[in-house]
Amino acid sequence: MNSELAVNPTKIENSKAFGGLNIVRIAPGDQSIYIDFAYNSVDDSETRKNEYEVNVNISELENENKVAHFILPGDASCFEYTGLKNGRDYEIELTIKDKSTGEIKARSPVRFFRTGFAPGVVINYIHPEDYTYNVSGRSPASPSIARTPDGSLVASHDIYWGKGGQNLSKVFVSRDDGVSWRYLSDVSPCFWGKLFIHNGKLYMLGMSTEYGALLIFCSGDWGRTWSKPVTIL
Repeated sequence: MNSELAVNPTKIENSKAFGGLNIVRIAPGDQSIYIDFAYNSVDDSETRKNEYEVNVNISELENENKVAHFILPGDASCFEYTGLKNGRDYEIELTIKDKSTGEIKARSPVRFFRTGFAPGVVINYIHPEDYTYNVSGRSPASPSIARTPDGSLVASHDIYWGKGGQNLSKVFVSRDDGVSWRYLSDVSPCFWGKLFIHNGKLYMLGMSTEYGALLIFCSGDWGRTWSKPVTIL
């Protein structure tokens, strides 16, 4: 990896992102990468499908050689790309373009990842030099999992770093008993979060930060959206 990380594009001060486009889940695998992304500026999927396209650019991090460029439909929200080399660091960036004019409507923050075989199933991954979530940290931690009444699995983790804010958790869902996963939501402020189900609703019990207030969140749609936190202690 390039040792000159002062210009690390995942740092907020170096980011060229705009327009509400974000890579929300990264799952590297054997010569492959699986990505979930969200575009929050246009909710109408038909408008996105008819008028926009998603451009994907993947480059090697060490030498900045572009290894992939492809286009997805404007209403896409995930993809898998294969044929990468294991043990390599890559960077990925997405853009939303107007199909008729070529105007860039949104650009995602750059994210880093490293490919390679991993035992089990990767739910989510954060590269150690990826500062996207630096407001909270740079490392997944404090995993939790619950099974909903329809059989789906909901999993979460917070994002930790010693000098980070330690206040963000991410939530994911699997509807095939853990074979595949999709991003659901972020919960903040939430650290050391623990999922549980009570009276037909999903709850998250956590701290506002590592040694902050004890909070509880409630979700009536199994993790897609969450209530404002209620302080317990």
